Amino acid sequence: MPILENQPNKAFERFESHMVGMVSEVLELPRGTVLTLKWRGDAGTLGFTRGGVVTSVPLETRIGPLHLHLAQDLVAIPEGLRYRLRTQRYAYKLFPSGDPRADAIIRWEFDADTPEGKECRNHLHLNVAHPGPLGRIDFNRLHVPTAWVLIEHVLRFLFHDLEVGARTTNWPAVLRASETDFYEKFSGKRYRWRSRTEP
Repeated sequence: MPILENQPNKAFERFESHMVGMVSEVLELPRGTVLTLKWRGDAGTLGFTRGGVVTSVPLETRIGPLHLHLAQDLVAIPEGLRYRLRTQRYAYKLFPSGDPRADAIIRWEFDADTPEGKECRNHLHLNVAHPGPLGRIDFNRLHVPTAWVLIEHVLRFLFHDLEVGARTTNWPAVLRASETDFYEKFSGKRYRWRSRTEP
């Protein structure tokens, strides 16, 4: 069931509480950096801030230092006498430095307002080019389609593939529980984790 509350602020607070709890359990944040959901009226944005200013989180990875930027825009849509929380857009980006003007090395994006006949609403960009038979293919300009990408998926990629040190060795279970909550409590979809040992 989606997040439904009788006031927009209660919907935002419920989602913020879930996300802040999960992220703070698995990801080491620099002192003074917090994950917050700022809202006004029926619109809000989830992201990392430091002193009230949007920031990124520095990460030590197996390929060197990177910076994680996270932005998720949410809207509280009237539905009868209640408000349903919906993701309007998201952008999860890995930068080579703390400069948000730099080209991200990878970015996962979604925009619910993408018109028909345009790129896939869920996509990723890679800061890499490849020689093609008719010229260079720039994957930073292409919209490579993806399924819906959760923050939990990005964190799993960081911990497993890029070997970022998690705050707990139990991070797989924390992320799995959070993914399940998202699908079953916040979106109305159903989700079942299946290990490779299960039939």
